[in-house]
Amino acid sequence: MKKILMLAGLVAAVGAMAQGQFNPSNYDTPSSTKVPFTLASDSSKLGDGYAVQLLVGSSQTSLVPVGDLLSFKVSSGKGTGYFGLGTAAYVFDGTGKFPQYAVGATVFVEAEVFQTSMGNTYDASAAAGGNVGKSAIFSVTLSGPPNPPAGLAGITAVAVAPIVPEPSVIALVGLGAVALMIRRRN
Repeated sequence: MKKILMLAGLVAAVGAMAQGQFNPSNYDTPSSTKVPFTLASDSSKLGDGYAVQLLVGSSQTSLVPVGDLLSFKVSSGKGTGYFGLGTAAYVFDGTGKFPQYAVGATVFVEAEVFQTSMGNTYDASAAAGGNVGKSAIFSVTLSGPPNPPAGLAGITAVAVAPIVPEPSVIALVGLGAVALMIRRRN
């Protein structure tokens, strides 16, 4: 009887400690996810010089960066346009850069893509005029051993381009004032 109780306690403890995981790649064979990221200007696939930061949260409004930056492994050839090839699964165990989520939990994910020569984050690259883009926010149901890591099956294609800033109100007022002055002289 003691052995059965100890075994039941062990199984319950292991079950409670099970951590959800997913494969951080837009090229995932088990889930058939193959969504290349491209340049908006000519549709060429991204390679060296670009990185991806995955943001994860329990809701669409609570996304936070997780893990390290993911790179595009090659600049030409078959793997071009795909990030995270060969990267270990992201295990959400509550340590380091990973919040804790259990197996079976549904998390929301967004991929931020940016040109690394223009900045080491999405925001820095965007501010410097670099090519940037974001995927649509999608959900992933986390898996756990003995199953393979969940894939990013809901990820959408991203075509990166520089962000064109909107004209400021002050600039528009200034243009209006100049136009009025020119009109009054005529």
